[in-house]
Amino acid sequence: MYIIIQDMRCSLIDKIENQKLHHTPTPKISRAYLLGALHDSTKSRYTYRICQKYPDYIQLLSEGIKTLGCKSWTYKEGKERNLYVVEFGQGLLKGYTLSTLDDKIDYVRGYFDSEGSVPRNISARYYIYFA
Repeated sequence: MYIIIQDMRCSLIDKIENQKLHHTPTPKISRAYLLGALHDSTKSRYTYRICQKYPDYIQLLSEGIKTLGCKSWTYKEGKERNLYVVEFGQGLLKGYTLSTLDDKIDYVRGYFDSEGSVPRNISARYYIYFA
């Protein structure tokens, strides 16, 4: 009996690992997530502007904003700087409030992605940091 259970456990683990290698789900960008990510943004008269040194993150935000039905635009700021920007209209979040547990979880995800960190060194004491 133990061998069968052990084999089932191994095949399940193999299946999960195989899915991780071949399928990377697109993270969900919601209004709540954007509200959290705004902790690292600037606000102009009509738009929000999120800056980041990683262009992939900016592209991810831009695509997520578009799936929410709002236009966004991205660009690199300056010729010599490694700074990428996504801008979108404030109307997307106007009047939006967190109401469900999922909204609150998405908000924390966005806040952490913009202002949080964990240690890079694996041997360091583990902590989660929000600025």
